Amino acid sequence: MKKMFAIVLALMLCVSVLSVAAFAANGELVIHIDAPDSWAECYAYNWPGDALGGWPGTKLTKGSDGQYTVTVSSCDGMVISAGNEKPQTVDITGLDFSKGEAWIVVGDAGADGKHTYTVSYGEGEEPVAPPVVEGDFYVAGNSADVFGAEWDAGYAANKMTLGDDGCYYITYTAVPAGKYSLKVTNGTWEKSWGGNGENGNFDFELTETTDVTVKFNPNKEDVTVIAGEAILGDMSLAAVSVALLAATAGLVAVVSKKKEF
Repeated sequence: MKKMFAIVLALMLCVSVLSVAAFAANGELVIHIDAPDSWAECYAYNWPGDALGGWPGTKLTKGSDGQYTVTVSSCDGMVISAGNEKPQTVDITGLDFSKGEAWIVVGDAGADGKHTYTVSYGEGEEPVAPPVVEGDFYVAGNSADVFGAEWDAGYAANKMTLGDDGCYYITYTAVPAGKYSLKVTNGTWEKSWGGNGENGNFDFELTETTDVTVKFNPNKEDVTVIAGEAILGDMSLAAVSVALLAATAGLVAVVSKKKEF
């Protein structure tokens, strides 16, 4: 009788182990989402493979607790939004699929218009903000008068400063009217980031003297140029046409907007 009990117990343990292994291999994460009250709808999109459908993904249903819930298989990242061409989060990456369940709180919108987020994996656990990429980043450009040197990848005076939002900044004062090209580098030409201009540079034009701030988001590898109060790095072609018609304001940018999720 004892021998039979031992055999049954061993079989039960094997089934339990196999069940856990199957769950781990499945790599699914049940995500509870606390979205802003101003969002009338909530969508979840992930990649690669568009498992939740093409952008903006799957429309979620709000539960009685006021939260949205979605089950996501192991993936590189996801975005939560209020729908196409509506508010969205920054890329949500680094999710721990071994936890089985997660709670994501959508935060305030940043300077780029995208919402921050925090994630936690259990009651009482402190929420964790997304990782910030730290390093030394520089601006290199086509004008020695503005940038101190022409296309110098590691020119000391062009080293950017880390801001509280995890982005890097540098401001050039009283930049004269003219056409400019620049890139952000890691101090060498091994890695650089620009826009959709010639040779992958960030190209823009000023029609009057103004201060220019260069912003680099290392998490998204995105460069933005701000001239005075005009953001030059996030303009669609339609917006460029409007800007050209409103050139009396003095600031004109000719750039392309990359597709973002």
